[in-house]
Amino acid sequence: MKRTITLIAFAVSCTLAQAAGGTHWEFEHLYSFNPARGDGSTPLAGLVEAGGAFWGTTSAGGPGRGAQGNVFKFVPGTAPVVMHTFRGGDGATPRGELLAVGRSLYGTVENGMLDNQGGIYRISTLGSFKVMHKFLEEEGTNPSAGLMRHSNGNFYGTAVGGGVNYGGLGTVFQMTPAGVVTVLFSDFEGWYAGPKSPLVQHVDGSLYGTTSTQGPHGGGSVYKITTAGTYELKHSFKNPEDGDLLGCAPRAGLTPIASGSLAGVAPSCGDDIGGTVFKVSVGGVVSLAHDMVLGVDGIYPEGGLALREGVLWGTTRYWDVQVLFYEGCGTVFAMSKTNKVGVHHVFADDGSEGCEPRGTLLSAKDGAIYGTTSRGGAYDAGTIFRLRKVSTPPVQ
Repeated sequence: MKRTITLIAFAVSCTLAQAAGGTHWEFEHLYSFNPARGDGSTPLAGLVEAGGAFWGTTSAGGPGRGAQGNVFKFVPGTAPVVMHTFRGGDGATPRGELLAVGRSLYGTVENGMLDNQGGIYRISTLGSFKVMHKFLEEEGTNPSAGLMRHSNGNFYGTAVGGGVNYGGLGTVFQMTPAGVVTVLFSDFEGWYAGPKSPLVQHVDGSLYGTTSTQGPHGGGSVYKITTAGTYELKHSFKNPEDGDLLGCAPRAGLTPIASGSLAGVAPSCGDDIGGTVFKVSVGGVVSLAHDMVLGVDGIYPEGGLALREGVLWGTTRYWDVQVLFYEGCGTVFAMSKTNKVGVHHVFADDGSEGCEPRGTLLSAKDGAIYGTTSRGGAYDAGTIFRLRKVSTPPVQ
């Protein structure tokens, strides 16, 4: 009943806004991935722009036998074009967002390559593919996050496993443009502590990241690391069993906002146990920005935030939880500078529009917000969607 009433209220508010005229954000389902066509399935990452098109990955499937994920190029109004298919030796299971640098895109694969430990690749906007690095166990293994490029010209990333300390609990690494990898840090501690999120450059030139379980309290952390490898724990979230009003178990990277601050999401804990949006001050102090309300905002914000004109855009993977089972297909929400949250779309329960968005949204050059869902759509293999701001004349 609560869900029905909330959805009716959401629909009525949209109708009233359109009747009054002005602008609103309109949702569009752009494409349903079709495994039978060779599209692949289960896109876990969001989209990026390069060469006049959108680029992304599917974490599974692809054309032909042995396919283990694709890199695709997409132009709205057309079907995605598969630019590369992973088949194990060159990688498998791409999960993190691509990084566009000029006419090239850089990405990571969680599996495949040497001993199924993953690696780093580069693909040009024309489709020329190159393996940049195959991970050895001591360097880190199974990276699930994408890369970032520092102002010093080097690339930085994280690996969930591997490293030389504490039984292989992940690393932070640097890669030169030539593909030479150096481990900066491998002292993560805790059960399955390895970082699953990408790094972001802070105003002071250091790197900030999150972990989902590491830290003294077992609920994940926010950490800082310099390009020389000096590590500093900035915040430790409590274990989900203990609960934490600030949230816990962050899986996405942090997003730079005003005045050197950062913003992030935690998919669990919070006052309503549906996750939170939090902010990190210039000095590294974590504070609550918004507590996700079950059946109102959606729950389990897993993907990273996108910043557009001072407003943060994000998604939730589900809508509500009842008797320990997640319900619904998620939402798209926006948070203002004053931390007020509004839901701009609730994905249909039947999954036709897509279900369970897990990647970072993209604030595109055309003014729209683009994203992917990991399942749902016509073939339950995931979708591409966007929200566009449209003008509506008042109803006479």
